[in-house]
Amino acid sequence: WPARQLATAIWSLAKLGDVATGTPLLVSAVAAASLPLLASEGFAPRDLSNMSWAVATLFGMWDPEEKARCEASLGEFLEALRSSGEAAIGQFNAQECSKFLFAMSKLGMKDKMQEAVSQDREQVCEFGDQKIRILYRPPGRNLRHTGVAVWDASLVLSEWLVTHGGALGKQGVRRAKLAGAAVVELGAGVGVVAVTAAKMGAKVLATDGDQQALDLLSRNASRNEAELKVKQLSWGPEAAVGIPAPDIVLGAGIVYGVSHETWRNLVATLRDLCGPHTTVILASGQGAAPGVHESKGVFFDLADQHFVHSRVPSGALPENHRKSCAIHLLHL
Repeated sequence: WPARQLATAIWSLAKLGDVATGTPLLVSAVAAASLPLLASEGFAPRDLSNMSWAVATLFGMWDPEEKARCEASLGEFLEALRSSGEAAIGQFNAQECSKFLFAMSKLGMKDKMQEAVSQDREQVCEFGDQKIRILYRPPGRNLRHTGVAVWDASLVLSEWLVTHGGALGKQGVRRAKLAGAAVVELGAGVGVVAVTAAKMGAKVLATDGDQQALDLLSRNASRNEAELKVKQLSWGPEAAVGIPAPDIVLGAGIVYGVSHETWRNLVATLRDLCGPHTTVILASGQGAAPGVHESKGVFFDLADQHFVHSRVPSGALPENHRKSCAIHLLHL
């Protein structure tokens, strides 16, 4: 079988929750067939991510005896999977990387990945006539420092701003254009959106709760000659005290996970930060909170108590992200 089919076979078993008798033997057979392709780097990052996640998921389903027997027979495969992922870690997008590292942790191989995930890497981002170079890191073996990675939502929002920044009013934003606008970004991470907006002439305050991310953000602003301010800010009531109401609040990939408390704190921060003329622009990609792409779910239940929202037509988004990403506008 080709690499993609081998990866899909194991992934499908995990998605189906297949714990039937014989499944470990089938996984072992697929693993054996995968070894030559792993040795020759025949798997794409997406395949490596899906395979590692699937094996870790299946291990969690099997009884201890099956798990022990399968671990013994899959030892060479698991090491080859880890080695291939480590060699290709710079080619993973953030979603693939976080899934792969999560699986390695579940499989007891997190220590072997430490060196691979601790190195700074560079991604060149091009949005129209804008070209920036961003230092980032994989999202970390414990997945606590997700802000140090480059996520799809930040790329989508940056491209949308470059495309429509000269005529934001036509997109439903109360500010006519980005140049000269007072902008606050929440969860700015390594600064893809903040740097892009600053280079387009916005007066940007970039905030994040993670000091590691802010350190990278400051370096990225400097190396791209982008003038902006940086502030550590954790969401919650009164978090925005002392920050004047901006024209625009930006957020890329910040409505994620399943924590209702995090969303309540985010909404409280947005409420305190916004004035009557402020537009909140939120971009969501893979890994967004349940229902967010469809303007539903707990986050919007909370936000709709204070804001009215609308969704940017998918046709206004980059073509390759129209199914996986969404942009919403919020106003008091």
